[in-house]
Amino acid sequence: MRRIPIVITVLLLLAATSAPVLGQTPGPATLEARSSGDLAGVVPLPLTGERRAAFEASVADLMAKAGVPGGAVAVVQGGEIVYLDGFGVREMGGTEAVTLDTLLMIGSVTKPMTATMAATLVDDGRLRWDAPLANLLPGFATADPALTERLILADAFCACTGLPRQDLELIFSGAELTAEALVASVAGITPTTPFGEAFQYSNQMFSTGGYAAAAATPHESGLYDAYVAAMRDQVLAPIGMVRSTFDDTAVEADGDYALPHSRGVSGVYQPLSLPQEAAFVSPVAPAGGLWSSAREMARYLQTLLGYGVAPDGTRVVSAENLETTWTPRVASSPEDFPTPTLAAAYAGYGLGWVVGDYHGQRMLSHSGSTLGFEAQVAIWPEAQLGIVVLTNAQGAELSTQGVQFRLAELLFEQPAEIETLVSQGLDASAQRIVELRSRLGDQVDPTAVAPFLGRYDNPVLGEVSLVLHEGTLILDAGEVRSELRPQLDEQGRVVGYVATDPPMAPLPVMLRQEGGAPSLVVPNPAGGNGYVFAAASEATPSVPSPHDATPAAQVEHPVVGSWWSANDAPGPGVQTATAIFHADGTYLEVDPNIGVGVGAWTATGAWTADLIAVYQDIDPHPAVAAQGTVTVRKTVEVDETGDAFTGLLTVEVKIPDGTTVFTASYAGRGTRLQVEPIVPLGTPLAGTPVP
Repeated sequence: MRRIPIVITVLLLLAATSAPVLGQTPGPATLEARSSGDLAGVVPLPLTGERRAAFEASVADLMAKAGVPGGAVAVVQGGEIVYLDGFGVREMGGTEAVTLDTLLMIGSVTKPMTATMAATLVDDGRLRWDAPLANLLPGFATADPALTERLILADAFCACTGLPRQDLELIFSGAELTAEALVASVAGITPTTPFGEAFQYSNQMFSTGGYAAAAATPHESGLYDAYVAAMRDQVLAPIGMVRSTFDDTAVEADGDYALPHSRGVSGVYQPLSLPQEAAFVSPVAPAGGLWSSAREMARYLQTLLGYGVAPDGTRVVSAENLETTWTPRVASSPEDFPTPTLAAAYAGYGLGWVVGDYHGQRMLSHSGSTLGFEAQVAIWPEAQLGIVVLTNAQGAELSTQGVQFRLAELLFEQPAEIETLVSQGLDASAQRIVELRSRLGDQVDPTAVAPFLGRYDNPVLGEVSLVLHEGTLILDAGEVRSELRPQLDEQGRVVGYVATDPPMAPLPVMLRQEGGAPSLVVPNPAGGNGYVFAAASEATPSVPSPHDATPAAQVEHPVVGSWWSANDAPGPGVQTATAIFHADGTYLEVDPNIGVGVGAWTATGAWTADLIAVYQDIDPHPAVAAQGTVTVRKTVEVDETGDAFTGLLTVEVKIPDGTTVFTASYAGRGTRLQVEPIVPLGTPLAGTPVP
């Protein structure tokens, strides 16, 4: 999903599924012939012997140049899987190999599969391509009433509605977005070009189309569950993709999966957590949320090259409606591509497919980028050739697309040019990172940032906190966080700040004082004035500071950071219980939507003034256990149906000398605990203990 970070250029930040990396800038164009057509009707050579060896060598070389930890490749030719192999490791520094069955996220390669699902429903007569979106999703709207009225289902998949890309909203607030909220958020996105005049990639709009298609199926639950069920029943199961899933907990339970990897301004890949990926992609599952393996994606390629017939002979989708998804609806901009061959390959966009040709051979493709994975799929239908490349490294699209074009060069006997282009692109990207790092300061001026510390709110991106901890300035958005380092001009003056850790890096951040009130601003890649975060009202305490009347021993140990726990409570049918607590050194907050299970549980986690971290275990972290603890106890009484509860949550914070500095109790009733603080939030963390 992401492209064009604001500082570095191509794709080190901002998304979860992705459009074609080699050309995404919107702009008017016409779909004209851009290749010689000399390969039209040519049957490709088989991937055997020296060609196979050369292909394997290219895969290894291209992935090594990009520093990719691991991945898998599948090639289908003439209806048969002719190449299927894994390479590298599931986790950087680990020893477990990626195999042809290892699950990886495919990002925006989910898009053509979602369009295939919609096509099957059109086949079944349950849906029409020209069905108004507002009829399929009552209440659906864009910021332009006229556009809302004219949009049909097919339009949601064409990247031609005029709605711009807004992936920052998914990075910052994806964890809070339901499918319904995602659809509702489209009403706040203002079109930046007229309908049909430019290629503009919107994950929100595409996901709306996926949810709209699923809404046409019988369902009793929400849109997300309806979509997942429709994909399973209409596409995955009929093709035989039985392990492919949208559920990260199922992936974790499966065991054979690769970890996501991303890199900040250091340029070094490091693993991310599965919950971070899930928070980003879940709301836009139809645009980029599927996990799959090379073996199962090969079956999808076979189905496409069989014009809708699965490997076992099952008709999954009609050739007619599959062809509808392959028909271009909008052109891309030819000036975005370095060679005529690439311009022709990425000439336009259909319904979830990039549509073009390779020297006259029709070519359909799509790339996929999440916070920590990169994927690529391409087919040449008339040549009966297809390839899928899966990797566990975000930002590796130059290499994954390089593998795709290297296959075409070898089998169509074309001049070898793609590896040189990829090397040039990787070198240029590395140089931009070096240039960015050269403009970053090593230290933050505490005096300069002091007026800006605290909590901020933005109506679209949600809540963030700015914390200075032992000289390190940290932007905390809940699911994601990053160190901010000063950005310097040529004279060495601070002109802003840059997030340096994945997945935020290299997001620019501006700190401003307007009318005496601090604000935090991050740019909007779609243009405009950016996202402005206003200081939250709680940032200015309405109660006396504990530093005014607190023993020195307590003030020396403020609680700073976040603590998170999950535990399977004892008792039958118990699900995961979670609690999230945040503190800025003075005040403690409790997340108002604490998930609970049935039963009684006790959890203890570690807090420290010396380490900002997120703990995902119940036992105190051994490195900081001596620094102080938070004890959380909750007792649940279950009613006769087991569907509701009454309970009490008690939070107790102690500093290292054992003094209890904060106690709060929260009562709740229902299937989720809604916080009703007995002790108001904002009670000092240090000072006279609260009984």
